[in-house]
Amino acid sequence: MTGDGVNDAPSLKAADIGIALGSGSDIAIEASDMVLLDSFGAIVEAVKYGRVVFDNLKKTIIYLLPAGTFSEFWPIITSVILGLPQILSSFLMIIICFLTDCAAATVLAYEKPEADVLLRKPRNLKKDKLVDWKLLFHAYIFLGLQESICSFAMSYWYCQRRGVHFSALWLGYGEYPAGYDVVYVNKVLAEASSIYFVNLVVMQW
Repeated sequence: MTGDGVNDAPSLKAADIGIALGSGSDIAIEASDMVLLDSFGAIVEAVKYGRVVFDNLKKTIIYLLPAGTFSEFWPIITSVILGLPQILSSFLMIIICFLTDCAAATVLAYEKPEADVLLRKPRNLKKDKLVDWKLLFHAYIFLGLQESICSFAMSYWYCQRRGVHFSALWLGYGEYPAGYDVVYVNKVLAEASSIYFVNLVVMQW
């Protein structure tokens, strides 16, 4: 809906996309979603890139949540509650946040428009949110659990192969059974932390 007068304000507000002319009244401009300053041809491009920004934000969020929060959260929880060593070091968490997350998230932010971007119906502002339960389910349950479980499994499997058994770490809170060399165990755990990191980043990519 396009309009420029005071009488157009209710229609502009009710429309899927209310467009006020730049020369229109202040009330019409306030009620609109978009203000047209140039030609009417700009409307299509504005709608197109508005949808592209929304799509790319969703892609970026769903990329960042599983590894950037969920899979970094569980090594700390297992350390505090189950007494296991923190299998992903704090330093490697920072590396994920500042390097591996940023690079790919920036690329996703500049994704080109999908083929059907202008064929979709307008979003329902009350129902179609940027972050909804479907996105959270996909990020945390579908992706996050896979990444976390696989990274944990690879790390502790490596420890097992190097002679540091899971039963020796479980509920240990930094204490190891007699017969384990603390220096050797810490060396194996440092290597296992790198395995968790590499596995997580590769799965994230």
